[in-house]
Amino acid sequence: MEHVVNAFWRTVYRLGYPCARVVWRFTGKPGQGATIAVWHQGRLLCVRESYRQGLGLPGGGLSPGEAPAAAARRELFEEVGLDLEPRAFRRHGLLAYDYDGRMIEDSLFEVHLDAAQPLRVDQREIVWAGFLAPDEILRDEVQRGVRLYLERLGERAAVDA
Repeated sequence: MEHVVNAFWRTVYRLGYPCARVVWRFTGKPGQGATIAVWHQGRLLCVRESYRQGLGLPGGGLSPGEAPAAAARRELFEEVGLDLEPRAFRRHGLLAYDYDGRMIEDSLFEVHLDAAQPLRVDQREIVWAGFLAPDEILRDEVQRGVRLYLERLGERAAVDA
């Protein structure tokens, strides 16, 4: 029965997301959220959503009155089951980009895990999560935020060299 319920919710996400994109396009309201880059042993945590193509990073929109750091912690728990202390999240600037006619501005946070932790996905919004090396990620289809983040890391490495 759980499989049927999960399939129902994946369908709701797949149908609802395009409708939301139409509303966003007409209202012109920018998206504000939090994105989390979680690293473990040189590998970055990526997710696959049921309603969007390509690898993404955990994250999502801010609830009314919610601080970006609180949203980052909440989204990481909701999407992959990681319940980390607030001090684990390091602010890493903003990811700002146009997505299908809507300006997105996400507060970016980095987390570095010392030990592997089990991941849990709901099979509704998130259908897969795992740690991948940056070169593995870039061989796959990736969402805009992932590409911008990895490009930023490459630029930072070039400056540090």
